[in-house]
Amino acid sequence: MGSTFNLRLSCLLFLLLISNISRGQMPSCGTNSLIYYITGSTIYNWNPALPFSATNPVPNSIAPPAGANSLSFCENINDPTAPSPTFYTVVNGNYTYYNGTTWVNTGHVSGSINIGGGGGYIYGMVGGTSPGGLGINHYDGTGNATFLVDVPNYNGGGPADLQAESPDGSFYVVKIASPAWLRKYSSTGTLIQEWTIIGGPGTGAGGGFAVVNNTLYSLCLGAGLWSGPIGATTINLTEITGVPATLTAALDFAACSGSLAPLDANDTLYFCNNTGTVTASGTASYSYNVLNGNATLTGSGPNYNVTLSTASTVLLHSTAVANGNTHNLTDTFLIIPPPVIDAGPDDTLMGCAAYTGQLIGTITNTAPWVTYNSMWTPAATITTGANTLTPTIQPTATGYYVLTVSTGSGNGNCSLRDSVKITTIDRTVTTDFSYNITNGCVADTVVFTNNSQHATHYTWNFGDGSLPDTTTNPTHIYTTQNVYNVNLVAGNGTCNANVTKSVDVQHPLAAMFNTDKDSLCEGGTIVFTDASTVTKQPAQYHWDFGDGGSSDMMSPTYTYNSAGSFQVRLILNDAIPCYDTAYHTITVDSIPSLSLQLDKRSICAGELVNYNAVYSQQGIKGLVWDFGDGTVFSNTNNVKHAFDREGTFWVNLSADYRICPDLNLSDSVVVHPYPKVDLGPDTTLCLHGNPILLANQVPNSGNVRYQWNNGDTTATSMIQHDGIYQLTVSNSFDCSTTDEIEIKKDCYTDIPNSFTPNGDGVNDYFFPRQLLSQGVVGFSMQVFNRWGQVIFETANANGRGWDGKFNEKEQPQGVYIYQIQVALKNGRSENYKGNVTLIR
Repeated sequence: MGSTFNLRLSCLLFLLLISNISRGQMPSCGTNSLIYYITGSTIYNWNPALPFSATNPVPNSIAPPAGANSLSFCENINDPTAPSPTFYTVVNGNYTYYNGTTWVNTGHVSGSINIGGGGGYIYGMVGGTSPGGLGINHYDGTGNATFLVDVPNYNGGGPADLQAESPDGSFYVVKIASPAWLRKYSSTGTLIQEWTIIGGPGTGAGGGFAVVNNTLYSLCLGAGLWSGPIGATTINLTEITGVPATLTAALDFAACSGSLAPLDANDTLYFCNNTGTVTASGTASYSYNVLNGNATLTGSGPNYNVTLSTASTVLLHSTAVANGNTHNLTDTFLIIPPPVIDAGPDDTLMGCAAYTGQLIGTITNTAPWVTYNSMWTPAATITTGANTLTPTIQPTATGYYVLTVSTGSGNGNCSLRDSVKITTIDRTVTTDFSYNITNGCVADTVVFTNNSQHATHYTWNFGDGSLPDTTTNPTHIYTTQNVYNVNLVAGNGTCNANVTKSVDVQHPLAAMFNTDKDSLCEGGTIVFTDASTVTKQPAQYHWDFGDGGSSDMMSPTYTYNSAGSFQVRLILNDAIPCYDTAYHTITVDSIPSLSLQLDKRSICAGELVNYNAVYSQQGIKGLVWDFGDGTVFSNTNNVKHAFDREGTFWVNLSADYRICPDLNLSDSVVVHPYPKVDLGPDTTLCLHGNPILLANQVPNSGNVRYQWNNGDTTATSMIQHDGIYQLTVSNSFDCSTTDEIEIKKDCYTDIPNSFTPNGDGVNDYFFPRQLLSQGVVGFSMQVFNRWGQVIFETANANGRGWDGKFNEKEQPQGVYIYQIQVALKNGRSENYKGNVTLIR
C-alpha cells in the first residue's frame, strides 16, 4: 500500500511540475487572459487591465518560428499530449503550433495567414464568394482547412484578423472601415449578432483585434489603437494614447474573450499596505523576476518581502524533487497594492447660519476588476452621496469628515481611511433702514438712514425705475407722487439680506368741481359743488365764472344773465402751497324765436309749395315739418312739398331747443283738383272721306275753358285731315289738363323708288307693305326687266315682296318696271306703274 501511494503521489507531483514549469510562457484563457501580439521576431504579453509601463507589455519567452507573421492560440487540436492551450501560427502556408519545447509544422494547408482559434477550430480569412464578401475557412487539426461561410459586405474593411471563443467555437469578424461593425458567428457559420461601431479611425488596414472582458480592442496600422465597451447594439470607440512602439507595429493579435482578472484567484494577492510577503512553493535554490510593475523584493527565499506602489506580476523560482529527479518550479503572483485614498484638502465654508459644500475624495492606484466601496462619516450632516467620492454636506459647526474605502473578502478585505477638516464661519447680515420725507410741488425729497449690521456693501432700489444706488445713506428725489417699495440689499461677500419698506410720497392736490347743470337758458341759476382733493390743509378757493363774476366760497351758486359760452375756472392751493386749476364750460342759450314763410297758399294738386323757417340758431336741436298729409321732414329747412289730392292742409313746424322751451307754428294750404279730359282712342281718316268730330268724353263740374291746338275754343272740333290734335281744359283755379289724339291717313298707297337687297336688314325687299294703309282689301304686283319679262309677281298683301332674284339668281343692278293694282275698302281701286332701281 505504501509504495503504491508514493507512486501515485510522485506522478501527481510530476504533472504539477510540468504545468508550473510552462506557466508564464504558454498562453492562458481564463487564468491570465492577456492579449498576445507578434511584432517582428517577438511575441509580447500585454495586460490591457494594467497601465502601459516598462514591464507591460513584456516579451514572451517563446520566440515565434522563422517566417511567422500571424498568431493565435487555442486548445491543442493536433497533439493531445502537448501543453494546451498553445500558440498557433502559419509558416510556408501550413499550420504550425508550439508543443511546449519547439514549433511543429502540421503539413496542413491553412489558405490564410490571418487566423484565430478557439473551441476546437482555427479560422482563417480567404476570398469571399459574393461581391465585397469575406470568406472564412476552418481547420479542426485533421486535414487542410475547408471553406465555411461567406461574410457579406466586408469590402476589405479590416483589420485582417479573427478571434474565436472556447468552448463553443464561435468567432468574431470586425470591419473598421465605414460602415463599421463587429459580427459574431457560430462554429457552423451562422450570424449570431451584429454591433454597429461608432467612432474609430475609419480605415482597417493591417494590425489585429481582440475581444476581452466585453471590450473591443482594435489596431489599424498607421491609425492607432482604439477600444470601446460592447453594448447591446453599439460599440463606441475611443483612441488609446501612450501606446508603446512594439504594440503600434503589431502584425497580429491573439486572445480569448474571458475575464481580465490577470491570474486565478489563488495567484492574486491583495495588500492592504504597500508592503507584504510572498512565499515560493518549492525548495532551494530560490530566485525571482518582476515581470511587470514596480515591485521591489528583498529576502533570499522562500519568503520575500515585497514593497510596491502599482500592480506588479512577480515570478518566484524554486525546485522540487519528484521520483528522484529535481525539477524547476515556478510560482506566478499578481500583487495588487492598496488604493491611494485622499479625502481632499481642508476647506472653509462661509455661510449665513447654514453651510453647504461638497467633499472631493479620490481613489487612485486601483485595479479595474476590484470593487472599492466608499463611505463618509458623520452621516448626519451629509445630505446626498454618502457612498460616493463627492458627497454634498451641510455641517452645523467646524469638524472632520472621514472617508473609508473598503474591499471585499475576495480582494483583500481592506479598510482604508483619510479625513478632512471643514471649518465654518457665520457671516449672517441684518438689514434695516428709516427715512424722512420733505414734500414739494414738483418733487419730494427722501433722506434714507441705513441701520444694517455686519454688512460691507449696499444696493438701494427706490422702486421708481431709477438706477440702483450703492451709497450707505442715500438721498433720493421722487418726481412723481406714489407709494414706492424701497428695497435695500446688504451683504458682506458671503451673506446677503434685504428688506423692503413702502415709502408714501403722495400728497395729491387735484382741483375738481361738479355742477347741477352745464347748460341753461338765459337768466338761469347754476350750483357749483367742490369735489377737489387736498391732502395738505387748509385749502383756499378762487372762482372765475367767465362772465366777469367771481367767488372765494368753497361751493358757490351763480346766475347767468346773458347768453354765451363761459369757461368757469377754479384755482385751488394747499398749505405747501401748491396750486391746481380746474375748468368747466357752461353754455347759456338766449330766449328763442320762430316764424314760418311759404310762397303760395292756394295750389293745384301736385303743385310744389316752398316753405322756409326763420328761427334762433343758438341751442337749436332740430326742426320737424308735418304737412298734414302723412309727410314729415326732420332737421331741414327751405323745404319743397307737393300735395297730391285736393283739400285744405295745415302745415305744423316745431323747433326743438336743447335748453330753452320748444316753439311751434302752423299755416294752411288749399289744394284744388284738375279738370278731367279724355278724347278717346287714336283713329283714321280716309282720303276724301267724311270728317271726324272730336269732344271731351268726361264731364266737368263748374266753369271750365277749352283750348284746341288747331285754335278752336269750343267743347268740340270737326277734323277733316290726319294729324295729332290736343285739347286743354282749365278750371277757375287755373288748373289745366291736356289730352291728345292721333288721326292717321287711310285708304292710300306709298311705293318706294329703290331698294338694296344686300342682306343688311334695311330695304332688302321691294314692296309697299310697310307703307300701305289699313284700307287695302285687294292687291297684286308684277316686276318686269328691260326686255319685258316678268321676273316677280305676288297677290299677297302680307308677303315680303321682291328680293332682287329671279329663279334664285341675283339680278343685276339697274332699273326695273313694276305694275301694282290695289282695291281699297271705300270701294275705290288704284293702278300704279313705274320704275324701281335695284342697287347693289
